[in-house]
Amino acid sequence: MTNTSYGDLLSEAVPEPGEGDDWITVPAVAMLLGIRPHTAYALIDSGELHAEVTVRTDRPKRRRSIRIRRQGVDAYLERARVKPGQLRHLHPNWEWDRYRP
Repeated sequence: MTNTSYGDLLSEAVPEPGEGDDWITVPAVAMLLGIRPHTAYALIDSGELHAEVTVRTDRPKRRRSIRIRRQGVDAYLERARVKPGQLRHLHPNWEWDRYRP
C-alpha cells in the first residue's frame, strides 16, 4: 500500500490554472476548501457557490455531473475572507490597542 499525501490527491483532482479545464468537481472543491462534500453541496444549494450541471455525451452512460468553475471558488474565498478588525464584536472587553504594533 502506498502512502499518498493530501497534496498528491489534490493535484490529481484539480487542474492547475491554465491547463485548459477550469471546471472542478464538487469533491475536488471540498478538498480545496477543507470541507466535506456534503457542505460543498449545501453551499451550492444556498447560492454561495455557483455551479452548473454538465452531461458527458462522450461516454455511453451519459452521467450527470455538477461542476464549479475555479474562478467561482476563488470568488467565494474572497467573499468569505475575514478582514482585520471584523471580529472585534466577539471580544468586546479585549484591549485591542495594547497589542497593536
